Amino acid sequence: TDSCNSGSVQCCHSITDGGSPAVSALSGLFDLPGTISGSVGLTCSPIAVGGIGGTNCQQQTACCTGNSYNGMLVIGCSPLGAGI
Repeated sequence: TDSCNSGSVQCCHSITDGGSPAVSALSGLFDLPGTISGSVGLTCSPIAVGGIGGTNCQQQTACCTGNSYNGMLVIGCSPLGAGI
């Protein structure tokens, strides 16, 4: 089982490279300087791991260790196994 010990578990529409055109457009929207390195989550929302209520992620579950910009852009995301 994948785990997320050093960040927050997020449900993201997609995980992409920090240099992608989508990330460049969003980083400009949030006035982020320079190029973002590593993987970035797009359109993410937090998931309570082990929480009661059965939160289900139908897209990409990820462990994200960086800053979140209104959930539209979350830095430092690594994909986790399906079905948290």
